[in-house]
Amino acid sequence: MDASLVEAISRATDEHLFEMLHLNRAEYSAEGIAAAEAEFQSREFSPTQLQEFQEAVDQKKKLAIEPLSPFVKVLALFFGFFCLGVPLIILAFILEIAYREADVKRREARQWMGYGVAAAITSVIVVLLISFGTSTFQ
Repeated sequence: MDASLVEAISRATDEHLFEMLHLNRAEYSAEGIAAAEAEFQSREFSPTQLQEFQEAVDQKKKLAIEPLSPFVKVLALFFGFFCLGVPLIILAFILEIAYREADVKRREARQWMGYGVAAAITSVIVVLLISFGTSTFQ
């Protein structure tokens, strides 16, 4: 096993090790999981600590599947409509960080920003078509 991997795993917090093994297992290599399992077993945890770790993981799983709140949907739609360009990119980056553990929320935030962008583009096209149509009849 790679010594730098073992050293990095040994510096991980108890909570992070538990999450590696029970929440984010698919994100790590087989060697990383083996090192995490060995390190986790070398640390002695009480049943109470293990229960607390499991409750924290369960809470993160619950947050990951909860839908986006209506307020944030409207906010994302608003920014998508009115803030094309850099502000929209900044908002998208902020939402990616805020909902890093919440896949459903992150996906819905992107979707509602997309609706706002689509509405803005559609509005511009309609205004251009109307203005072009009225200018040709004069």
